[in-house]
Amino acid sequence: MKNAQSKNCEDKNNVMLLSSYNANFANTAKYTGECEMIILSTEKFPFPFYIDSMDGTSADIFTLKSTLNQNLLAEINSTDFLLWKNLQLYTPALSITLPPSTTFSMNANNENFDIYVDSDIQRGIMASPSYSVTGDTIVSGNGDPLIYDVFNKRG
Repeated sequence: MKNAQSKNCEDKNNVMLLSSYNANFANTAKYTGECEMIILSTEKFPFPFYIDSMDGTSADIFTLKSTLNQNLLAEINSTDFLLWKNLQLYTPALSITLPPSTTFSMNANNENFDIYVDSDIQRGIMASPSYSVTGDTIVSGNGDPLIYDVFNKRG
């Protein structure tokens, strides 16, 4: 399975753990086909996955989805990467599909951070953590109903 799933990736180690603060992930897709990077969370439910920044080959679309239920989280054009900063996702396993002949890198954390809006135009995803995990529901143990905190850093 791993060989089939990584056959078009330059770096065959394309299944990685999000186990540290400021972890860096990168790969390159060969010209022969798409490369799938899979990043596994080491945290428990709701599996926080905070993407600080992304970079990649110009004018290409990169697909982010949950590996558990194949739900699409986003299709991001690399020309818009600067608009997708401070991206908080909840998924135990994130799949990133790289088109043929492209490179992709990102910096991520396994923390649950506040979301800061620091520009006039910023993109993001608002979805329940249950969207990425089949059969799980959210139960707050401390009575706090907030999943997302969004703050305006501009002022």
